[in-house]
This record gives sequence, C-alpha cells and structure tokens, in this order.
Amino acid sequence: MEERDITANVIEALRWRTPGLRARIERSVPRPLRRYAFEFEFAGVEGSAIYRAFAEGELTYRRLLLRHGSEPSPSARLSVSPDAIGGRAGGSVPR
Repeated sequence: MEERDITANVIEALRWRTPGLRARIERSVPRPLRRYAFEFEFAGVEGSAIYRAFAEGELTYRRLLLRHGSEPSPSARLSVSPDAIGGRAGGSVPR
C-alpha cells in the first residue's frame, strides 16, 4: 500500500473552483436560500467549515494506492471528528 497526503492539492482545487461555484449558486439558488447554500459542506467554497478544516490541518485528504495481495497497516484508518467540520458529520471510515 502506498499513501500520500494530497490535502494541499485539494485546497488549491477548492480555491480555484470557488468563484465559479459561487456564481452558479447565485444564478440558480433563490436569494433567501443562498446563505445556506454557501454554508453547506458539499459546496466546499473558501470560507466553508470543510475548507477551513483542510486549511488548518484538522482534516487531510489522502490518496491510497492498493495492490492486490498487500495487507493494510493497522494505522490505515480515516477518522473524522464532528468538531473538525462544525459538528455536522463524523465517524470513522476504513481506508
């Protein structure tokens, strides 16, 4: 198994796509609901809780390369704290 932290790439991609995503939300979401659209974590725009968690190092995004026949290491687990993303989600996902 090969593991690589690609958080910096994800932050750059989120930064790059923020203007277009904001424009699309402004075009398609009714004005009273726009505030909520920008706050949703799936949007991932600059300033959102998920963006801040990546930027502040609370969350990392990792790329894994798995090969047939290799055993995962005991430390190969992803754990997301609800506090890291504003208490909206959490849990543990095996990786």
